[in-house]
Amino acid sequence: MTAMPAMRRGIFSTTLLSVCALAASGPDNNAGHSVPALDKPPHPLLAPLIPQLTSGFYSPNGSPTTGDDQLPPSTDPHDFAGRYAPLEATHLLPGERGRMASYTDRGARVFMERAQERIDGHERVDPTTHCNPEGTVRALNQGSTVQVLQSATQLTLIHMTNHLVRRIAIGGQPGPSAMRPSSVGTSIGHWDGNTLVVETRGFQDDLWLDDYGDPGSEHMMLTERFTKQPNGSLRIEATLNDPVNYVGPIRMVRNWGWAPNARWIESVCMTEHGKTAGGKR
Repeated sequence: MTAMPAMRRGIFSTTLLSVCALAASGPDNNAGHSVPALDKPPHPLLAPLIPQLTSGFYSPNGSPTTGDDQLPPSTDPHDFAGRYAPLEATHLLPGERGRMASYTDRGARVFMERAQERIDGHERVDPTTHCNPEGTVRALNQGSTVQVLQSATQLTLIHMTNHLVRRIAIGGQPGPSAMRPSSVGTSIGHWDGNTLVVETRGFQDDLWLDDYGDPGSEHMMLTERFTKQPNGSLRIEATLNDPVNYVGPIRMVRNWGWAPNARWIESVCMTEHGKTAGGKR
């Protein structure tokens, strides 16, 4: 296995952000430019930070592959099993150029501290450099391949980066009376016609929701609507509510292309000489 760089998923830096953005293409048709997130800050505290942020989607490396030997997707709209390649990724929520979250005072303060440290090159403030998991929301925004396993009672999402696993109950069983806080939360799904509606609660406090450090609290709730498209791709409409950090909901749309031939590589956080390192192998 070949050693990967020390930073996860492409080494976050302002230089790389510009490169990613310039190479971008996304469904909002506004990516492809290294541009500030907003002309006007969503909170007064963020005014000096905004010109340093890069927004917009960028194209992930694991684009869907095509060919005569590619396994066609199931025609069952309730069958999500298979391998997918995200069609867009972003370093900053919600992803579309010119949009940012609306912060509470607390959310703006935390985001300001985290983002400025990352921009200044202090990469190890990011919990993923210490082998902590990305969590549900951050995984939704990154561009690594996703393997979906499905049974009558559970949908399992395995993200290639760090092999993050989400388990979504879909069999109609009630949620647990007590939830142990975690980075992925506890997810319960139900069918609304051909759309799987998933509600996730029970997140741990002080999560990073993207590469700049948008915060998530233990009061956060994520609602996702997964809909299978005629070409086999998945459309995910997500709404994030966290009254501790944001004034209103954050709405996102992500698309995962059907990609049964997408390459799956070992991409895990390692330890070196007994110390935690942010490398992949």
